[in-house]
Amino acid sequence: MLHPHMPSPRADQFPPHLWPARGITRRAMLLGLLGATVAACGSPQDLTSPSSNGTAEMTTSQHPTQMSAPAKASTELLTIKSQVANAVAWLPDGQMLASAGNNKNVQFWNVTSGQIQTVLQGACTFLSLALSPDGQYVVAGGGGHNEANPPLASVWHISSGKHILNYSGHMGRINTVAWSPDGRYIASGSADTTIQIWEALSGKAVLTFKGHKAPVASLAWAPNGNAIFSAASEAQSSGGIPSLALWSPQTGKNLRPEGFISTRPLGAEAVAWSKDLKLLASGHNDGKIRVWDTSGRNIASYDSAAASVLTVAFSPDSKYIASAGGDLTANTGKNIAQIAKLSPTADGGSKAEVITNYAGHSAPVVSLAWSPDGTRVASASRDQTIQIWQAI
Repeated sequence: MLHPHMPSPRADQFPPHLWPARGITRRAMLLGLLGATVAACGSPQDLTSPSSNGTAEMTTSQHPTQMSAPAKASTELLTIKSQVANAVAWLPDGQMLASAGNNKNVQFWNVTSGQIQTVLQGACTFLSLALSPDGQYVVAGGGGHNEANPPLASVWHISSGKHILNYSGHMGRINTVAWSPDGRYIASGSADTTIQIWEALSGKAVLTFKGHKAPVASLAWAPNGNAIFSAASEAQSSGGIPSLALWSPQTGKNLRPEGFISTRPLGAEAVAWSKDLKLLASGHNDGKIRVWDTSGRNIASYDSAAASVLTVAFSPDSKYIASAGGDLTANTGKNIAQIAKLSPTADGGSKAEVITNYAGHSAPVVSLAWSPDGTRVASASRDQTIQIWQAI
């Protein structure tokens, strides 16, 4: 049996009834603290080749920036009082937004009115969410370590509301899920330190990646399906791989064992892959966002406004990175989401310039997603709201 490892928190950080279970990522710990106030519910290929009830409040107010960076403050377009949303994703038509959270539901919201259109009932607290490439299916992953809140990933057909399956191959909570670009497979990363690939509509296990030595916090499938980029919440201090890995979903082989070296002493909470296949992004516990090429070379790095970066996402055109996070031990007010513009440099690297700050949330931001047209971002926060705001 695998035994995830994480150092116990200091007594002065959290009261005993809020101490996290072993093998939990920082993001999952944060979501677990929020959930304490709510009833609990659950051969390598070429990497560059193609391939509940809620209410809404409309506002046109502008939130002032709390940063010294010369970036504009974004305009809030819609606030949804979502109770507890831990993950968000846009449907392909840009008219609906899906969320999943501590109420065991996956909810679908109209992004104009903010009203719930559909609710899918699950069997555990959900921490992660992903839509199939055709927008017809949704998977949500989460759970805990007991029968009342089992570690599960659940799949539904969206339009009919039909529940397809529950995948129960993990021995710890499922922190992250991602659909393969061809729609045939789902990858799920867990507190049990493994990433498992399984058939999306049958639940048949296909492959298990065991390269990480700490809870898996995030993963991103390459747009051509040839690799998976993943993050562990802690790096292995001696030997093994750093907190980031790039590996083959066909063989489970680590494709870049000598890459991502600069993250060896760091944990990571979030990763993303650009649509044009050229760039990778990672968000770290030191408050930095790092940009990589597919060889594992760090080509850019910049500071966020958060003590820990919990979520990152590339824009649909691959020119911008959205990121957000927060302070895991105290509400310092640094709950700002940011948009950074990427520009190539003469030495083959990349320059990242923060151009937009969004300060609408009053607590850490745990998930964000770009609208399909790249004009808006939806963000979910510990303040129990989902907010949609102008990105560019």
